[in-house]
Amino acid sequence: MKKFSKHYKLLVSLDQRHTARQRIIGGILRWSMIHSNWDVEFACEPLGGHNDLREYLDWGADALIIDESHEALTDDELLKISGGRVVFANCRDRKIKGLHYAILGSDDETIGLRAAELMIKNGLTQFAYVPWSAPSRWSDGRGRNFIKSVEEKGFKATSLTDISAEALKALPKPCGVFCANDIRARQVILECVRSGIPIPKDIQVLGVDDNEFLCDNTDPSISSVLPEFDRGGFISADWLSEQFDRSCETTECPELLVFPCITVIERLSTCGVNATMRYVDVARTFIRKNGLKNISVKDVAKAAGVSVSLLQRDYPKITGRTMVEELIQVRLNEAKRLLRKTTMPIESIHTFCGFKSSSYLKNLFKRRTGKTMSAYRAQ
Repeated sequence: MKKFSKHYKLLVSLDQRHTARQRIIGGILRWSMIHSNWDVEFACEPLGGHNDLREYLDWGADALIIDESHEALTDDELLKISGGRVVFANCRDRKIKGLHYAILGSDDETIGLRAAELMIKNGLTQFAYVPWSAPSRWSDGRGRNFIKSVEEKGFKATSLTDISAEALKALPKPCGVFCANDIRARQVILECVRSGIPIPKDIQVLGVDDNEFLCDNTDPSISSVLPEFDRGGFISADWLSEQFDRSCETTECPELLVFPCITVIERLSTCGVNATMRYVDVARTFIRKNGLKNISVKDVAKAAGVSVSLLQRDYPKITGRTMVEELIQVRLNEAKRLLRKTTMPIESIHTFCGFKSSSYLKNLFKRRTGKTMSAYRAQ
């Protein structure tokens, strides 16, 4: 690791209840591992919410990455707590004299394009966009670019703020409904199920964020566009670091930091229950229910009723990850839960998560989270 002559402090205030922000934090941690001259402090609770930011007024931060929690601070408090350098992450910014800042956001043009491409590929000719429940830059951008991409192909799309049963029944069928995020997609799907509108036969639903908890625990499961959130955390921290090589003046036109879109993760809400989707969905459910046991890929294939080679080929195509990666994630999530919720000795946790040894779990945990298990428990 490179040695640095001067050290700085970065304060991060992002609500970890949001999957996107969890991944942004992961990118910040990855950045901090190769920038040893930065101390990173998190003013957010592991289970969601924020600490009182005023507790950090005298911490001496040189820079700040923050979500809408900045609204609880006065202008003077924000200047002091940030050292005058801020990245606003997917939230409304503030123009304050003496504040040098950037705005972090997803590549909403590409997100809208990918959504349109998928639904047109699926043979649809009628489309609607469901925005977020409150006005926001990212929601407006995704909708605008989705509608533009659809219309450039000669089709029509409408903006649908009303997702009542009556409004959904009134849509021309079949229809592709692109939603601002997975939360809105789930709301649309639940209303369709209650109203007897078949998905994906009459309405195909697509969200954004790939919030696995929501997507996989909705019936039918939600297809979702996946932005590269961890890249957003990395470039935010990198931008703040670069400001110390520049003159720090008030930003009249803030810089826009845009992180890319990776891919679309297809599930049942857009591609139906064809044979491939059916056995992959069975395999994924089996892993998530039995992942803490001593199971193998062969056991998963047996539960899905297909060969190991076929499942290994198709599983990543549908889910975006291998079965081994899925199994590791299930076990890591349980390790995190035990660290947060129990006082179980760290040396014993591996036995309850399906890992063969404590040393393996410790090394894996550090690689995946950027923190030791002790540090994760203590935060």
